[in-house]
Amino acid sequence: MDIVTELRHMDGMKGGIAINENEYMATTVLQESQPLTEVIYSNVKEVKDQGQYVFDTFWKNATPSKKKIKDIEEVLESAKTEVLENQDEIRKAITDLALKSNYICICTTIGALLT
Repeated sequence: MDIVTELRHMDGMKGGIAINENEYMATTVLQESQPLTEVIYSNVKEVKDQGQYVFDTFWKNATPSKKKIKDIEEVLESAKTEVLENQDEIRKAITDLALKSNYICICTTIGALLT
């Protein structure tokens, strides 16, 4: 963190991208505790511009490192939203919610609670 202005984390990211005013650099898939074996580098304006677009998209969706570190230290579950369509997944999600809650409020039709 001493060599960059700001660092962000993106779950599921397989490599890394670095960019400055004139250069683009990307790593191949990173292996934990292994040195890099390949790095893609370019100072061609069009490649740098395309890399900037990809980088900006990732950056916008990434979590600031200080927040990610805090979440890990406090063992917080990352916020997420997902649509469950499988009946077994829905039933398990509702059961898990009820089991880990001190109280629960549900607003639904009677029929929805019968499944």
